[in-house]
Amino acid sequence: MYSTRRAVGFASLTATALVAGLLAGPFVATAAARPSSGLADRVTAAEASRADARAALARAQELFAPLAVQARAVATPVEATMLLRDLALAAPSLGRAGRQAAHAILARPGDPTANDAWGVRSNLKACNARLCVRWTTRGADAPPDRDRDRDGKPNQVELTLKVVNAVWSAEVGAMGFRPPLTDQRGSYDSADDRFDVYLSDLPNGLYGYCTPDDTRTRRSSSYAFYDVAAYCVLDDDYARSEFPSGTPASNLRTTAAHEFHHAVQFGYDWTEDTWLMESTSTWIEDEVYDGVNDNLQFLPYGQLKNPDRPLDFGKQPTWYGNWIFLRWLSEKYGAGVVRQIWDRVDGSRVGPDDYSTLGIANVVSDQGATMADVYALFAAANQTPAARYSEGSSYPSAPRTAVPLSAAEPSSGTRSFTLNHLTSSAVRFVPDSGLGAATLNVFIDAPALANGGRAVLVQTGSGGVTTTNLAVDAAGDGAFGSIPFDPATVTAVTVVLVNGGAKVQRSTCFERQTVFACGGAVSLSDDEAVSVSAALGT
Repeated sequence: MYSTRRAVGFASLTATALVAGLLAGPFVATAAARPSSGLADRVTAAEASRADARAALARAQELFAPLAVQARAVATPVEATMLLRDLALAAPSLGRAGRQAAHAILARPGDPTANDAWGVRSNLKACNARLCVRWTTRGADAPPDRDRDRDGKPNQVELTLKVVNAVWSAEVGAMGFRPPLTDQRGSYDSADDRFDVYLSDLPNGLYGYCTPDDTRTRRSSSYAFYDVAAYCVLDDDYARSEFPSGTPASNLRTTAAHEFHHAVQFGYDWTEDTWLMESTSTWIEDEVYDGVNDNLQFLPYGQLKNPDRPLDFGKQPTWYGNWIFLRWLSEKYGAGVVRQIWDRVDGSRVGPDDYSTLGIANVVSDQGATMADVYALFAAANQTPAARYSEGSSYPSAPRTAVPLSAAEPSSGTRSFTLNHLTSSAVRFVPDSGLGAATLNVFIDAPALANGGRAVLVQTGSGGVTTTNLAVDAAGDGAFGSIPFDPATVTAVTVVLVNGGAKVQRSTCFERQTVFACGGAVSLSDDEAVSVSAALGT
């Protein structure tokens, strides 16, 4: 019953990759290439093999098996939303029994049409004009029955309704994102078209999830676009015994902000590149609840600490840590830039339907820049985050190779690296305290400009932090002299070498050959050799 539109490239992905949760949705580049119907998809790869679909089901069953939830625990935080999205895409390739098992997992809590993990039970709701929080009074999934105002609605239910409503007001009202689609095409209780949030006793470590529930996802649908409705599930109490990190209130708030935004994203394109979906949802946590700062824990997994791993690396937990790129963009261009990116990747009837990095490139182009330009400045900013981000004093700095220079060792020798697309490396030249009024000459071999090659000089010292773009030639080469290097005023001179290339081999889009953008396309900007050397001026 679940469509494989734009997911028909599953056959080229190994079962191991599926189990690891590496799936990123397949994408299109332009609206002109839209299919005439949901089944006549532009993706030409074969449908998902049954083996790969079974692997997706097996991974979901590990998390959502119909067992006593309180007896299970998640060893590490799991992105259940993407796991369920991938299961929904893979389900049509399963056999009859597999499809039934997938339906039991994907079905809404309390749905009487499915023998799901929760079973059929009472289904109460507390609503406002745009959303409902649903709960049960039976079993482990029942929230604590404390009811301060004695109105028949437990405190946790009312708190959840208040928090999700505040999140809606922030993300949709203040930030201008599209609201989640009405669930009038949902599989269950579609008579009430308000957005639904269910409370459930989730496995320890699983904070919440959202999943598509829309007739447009069905194999039989002729709908030609990719915007669908969804519902969300949040924990019924966020008890400290199950969620020791943070407080119950902060965990509810950040989870609601994160997961609600996934429901928003499904209203744009439910098969968008996973890295963008997760980076955006992690970024928005701090935008909605600035004082919580839960997303700081993910920075070591992203490019702040791993600049040699491509920005669009579609694997957990890297995609969480790369929210920092969206923070950099939003601090440079305003928070509305992230909504503009989603307007570009919008796969609905009115959207251009770019894939993730193409959408970003088009948005920064509207600002008069290129993807390579902004990526280079981002990579340079990560060398001194305290000076370049509003909350950067709480961020780690990007790694670099430190090279001391002195009268006895006036030359650095050559430092060589290999850069893949949307990565960087840095070499930090440090003056010896006895140098005096020295200068520095720097020699650079970066990728060709047309391939995204860039170089940035970051100078730190008594004058603060100064960032300068180095104008390399078309081949990416450059020599730069007379750079101030007096230890009395200069702490270090750092050269950041950048591969800002984001082009892909279009014929491999949607084929899932990699874990990168455009549905796992092959990059045209990988394996670029770069080098830098320096010598004291004479």
